Formats: sequence, structure tokens, C-alpha cells
Amino acid sequence: MQGSAQLEAGRHSEALKRFDTASRSDPTDSEAVFFQGAALNRLRQPKAANEKLQQAARMGYRGVGLTFETGWALLRLRRWADAVEQFEYFEIVAPGRGKTSEFLGRAYLALGDFAGAEAKLREAVERDPRVKPTVLVYLAVLEDKRGHPQQARQYLETIIRDAPSSPIARAVAGQLKTGSFPAKKVSK
Repeated sequence: MQGSAQLEAGRHSEALKRFDTASRSDPTDSEAVFFQGAALNRLRQPKAANEKLQQAARMGYRGVGLTFETGWALLRLRRWADAVEQFEYFEIVAPGRGKTSEFLGRAYLALGDFAGAEAKLREAVERDPRVKPTVLVYLAVLEDKRGHPQQARQYLETIIRDAPSSPIARAVAGQLKTGSFPAKKVSK
């Protein structure tokens, strides 16, 4: 319970320690192993997260979040098609979440399905406006890949205009300033 509260509060390292302790206390607790994977996802350790999530599944964990967390780990591991499979299933069992649509859009983009990516990214913002800054980055990448650097730049400038002090806006502003995004020349 304490680990879950820490995970929700964004104290991911502390949460992971709690889940590690719970797992050591009861090696048959598949939920503790699942939450280790969830914490590792948030700590940007996708390989370790995926290993824990697979272990939880082998132990019989069937919580609804398993496919989402697995998809997230696979997305970070650049296993795009596998991530799509997980997120599409999660969409069936837990429909309507903006983050699911965002992650599906990112995976479709990586797979070269630009129409699918755009549809899912736009759907993400409709479902949850809080994902808009991240979605705008991926829409910019999409337009850049389509050979529309001006459109890409407009998306990035929207992030800076709408949330100038956010970490994502500062990162985007730095990239625009140095000319590293969008690409100066898009290969077709």
C-alpha cells in the first residue's frame, strides 16, 4: 500500500524499494512483482520493467494494467509491433484513455503508419488534454517525416506558446534554437 501511494506521488525509487521488500517478503506475490515492473517503467528502465512484468504474468498476475505496462516497456525497447499488440488489447479491456492512444500513435509512427499515428495522436488529446504537449512533439515528428518541416515547427512553437515554462517547452526551444529540429533537409 505504501509503495502504491509513493508510485502515485511520483516517488518512483522509494516505491520500487517498497515493492522489492514486498516481493522478498512473499516470493509468490505476483502483484508486488507487477508493481516492481510499473515502478521500473517510470524510472525509465524498460528492459528490467519488461522482465518483471513477464515474471508477474508467469506467476499468474492478471491485473488490467499488465498489458498497458508491458506495452509501455516494449515501446521504450523499440519493439513497436509488440507494443501495438499490447496497447490494442488494453484498449479493449480499458477503453478511452488518452495515454493509450498516445502510445499507440507513437508506435504507429515508428512503424511508418502515418495515418494511423495521426489518428491516434489526435484521439489522445480529445481523450485527455493533459497529453497535448507530448502529442504535439510527436505530431511535429510526423509532419517532419512527411516532409512538412514548417508544419512540424508550428506544432513545436505551439508547445512553447502554450506552456513556456514546462520542461518539454524548454527542451523544444533549445532544439529549435540550435536548428536540430525539425530536420533542415528531409529525405524522402
